[in-house]
Amino acid sequence: MRKIVSIAIIMVVALAARAQKVTFYSEVFEAGVRSHIGIGASEDVLQTQMDTITVLDLSGLAITDIRDAVYLTAITNLDLSYNKIRDVSPLLPLATLRTLDLSNNLLESINILAFIQAEEMEVDVANNYIGDFSYFYSPNLCSFTFWGMSMQLEKDAPYFDVNHFYADVNEEDRCMVSYQGSTNMTATVYLSCGNSQTLVQFDGETHLVEVPGNPAAGTEVILTGGEMSVKTYVVPTASFAAGASKTITMDPHLPKDYTLASAYASKGAVEIVSNTLRYTAPETAEPDVIHFSYYQGATLKGLSRYYLNRGNTLGDVNGDGNIDMADVLSILSYLLGEVLGDFGAAAADMNGDSIVTVTDALLLLDLIK
Repeated sequence: MRKIVSIAIIMVVALAARAQKVTFYSEVFEAGVRSHIGIGASEDVLQTQMDTITVLDLSGLAITDIRDAVYLTAITNLDLSYNKIRDVSPLLPLATLRTLDLSNNLLESINILAFIQAEEMEVDVANNYIGDFSYFYSPNLCSFTFWGMSMQLEKDAPYFDVNHFYADVNEEDRCMVSYQGSTNMTATVYLSCGNSQTLVQFDGETHLVEVPGNPAAGTEVILTGGEMSVKTYVVPTASFAAGASKTITMDPHLPKDYTLASAYASKGAVEIVSNTLRYTAPETAEPDVIHFSYYQGATLKGLSRYYLNRGNTLGDVNGDGNIDMADVLSILSYLLGEVLGDFGAAAADMNGDSIVTVTDALLLLDLIK
């Protein structure tokens, strides 16, 4: 009887321990866990809740201390990429761990992982500073698979990492490029648009750079530094005409691997149909604006807007107040996939059929003769 009571006491103590409040070492690690299990900052995190976590994404949180990993008793898939981790020894007790992402950290050695309790594991170590993997060539470690071994950084080599890069249009309808990231570079990098290049300072803050001229839809913009580069496409603003309750279709001419992801109009109705914008004007043909974004995969690549019934003078395609050969050239350039200065599609629609064709250029040419 006494033995049964003792066992019962041990079980109660063990259960009480499992229900204990978890005290975290790292605030950002804790925030990532709370977000994963969906509890607020005022609630306690219990060990019983930690015991249920098998997959956890803590990427991009600027984590430096991972001692809290010891609480992840059932973890099988752990993403710690894009942090600032230097020491992985706190991972040693994780016997259930099978997939580990350590890419884009500050690691110089991971030899300690040879003593981890896990029997087999896949580890991504790309973009760290690890110089020696020979410790893992031992036959008893053949169940460990490493990705990114050849993608290691030099300790003092310049680099930059762009995590946001997209085209935009400012309040003056000028094309801009916004980018954000981290770097140890002290020099400038290049922003390339078509045949133009602009030197820009890149220091990890948010930057806006005006794209030279007013490029055509689909103009590729590239930010380059050393061997790395990221790119986006600029879709400039344009003006269109839509009669009362009429429906028109506008094509931003996006690359094939880009998709329109959101669009809204201030007054009329707009929907996305096969990567084009289908707009229906309200009962009165009043000025309106469509805001839209476009993505490549899950990455935001651009923001822009189109204007409806802006009131352009018919024939004044470039909006300079004159109707002359420059407006004819604007139409022809548009049809060839290039935009010279500002372009008003509504002013270029000489025959009122809601599309701009070579017929409109010929009609305008007749007008100014």
